Amino acid sequence: MRSRRKRGIFLSKVLAIWGSPFCGKTATVVKLARAISSGKKKVLCIFTDQQTPDLPVLFPTCKKAELPSIGALLSKTEIVKGELLAHVVTSGKIKNIGFLGYADGDNKYTYPEFSRGKAKELLHAASAVADFVIVDCGNKLTGTLAQAAIGKADAIFKLCKPDLKAISFFSSQAPLYGDVKYRMDEHLTVLNVHEQELYMPIEEAAQHFKCEKFVLPYAPEIKELALNGQFFDKLANKAWGKAMRKIMFMAVGQ
Repeated sequence: MRSRRKRGIFLSKVLAIWGSPFCGKTATVVKLARAISSGKKKVLCIFTDQQTPDLPVLFPTCKKAELPSIGALLSKTEIVKGELLAHVVTSGKIKNIGFLGYADGDNKYTYPEFSRGKAKELLHAASAVADFVIVDCGNKLTGTLAQAAIGKADAIFKLCKPDLKAISFFSSQAPLYGDVKYRMDEHLTVLNVHEQELYMPIEEAAQHFKCEKFVLPYAPEIKELALNGQFFDKLANKAWGKAMRKIMFMAVGQ
């Protein structure tokens, strides 16, 4: 694994994931974190979505008071290790994966806007406590935290659905990201078949997005686990696991 050093401190590898609406970003982030953490690495997942907060989805049985919001953390004058760890949510089954995100009821008006500097401060603090930091940037890269993650990321994944809406989405959004700061030529495209494969143009979509080598096949267990509040359990689907390991190896640089 390639390490980066800053002022004598080894920092974690930062991974950024974004994609078209409803392409399965949340599940992919969690399962990627699960795959990386199996090697005893500490992984911190950060979810930036204020419109549909992820923490209530990942922890459906937790009470609202048990899910601290990343918005409160970003409102602090200074983000120190203790404050960051106090806002991290963990699963009872997997202690070496932590989650930061917006809580139930949060929206873009719940907390004051934060600066790019504050977003960088958060990522720096996260990198100091985890071996890997995975940032779910949502479906747009113009947000403050998403831009900071893209700028700092060692690997950037663009997640797509195999349908016409995804093709239309990326065609529409591409002109917004012409600036070099978005590093579009570095994004690794992954096709996620998270719905029933019947009638879906998987091969055509893979060719269109030029991602034939990185296709996550349909795995109905993911939806079942999510509905049962068991998001963090391992999948028995061998084809899906093989595809995720290929993505993981690309992410960790092995």
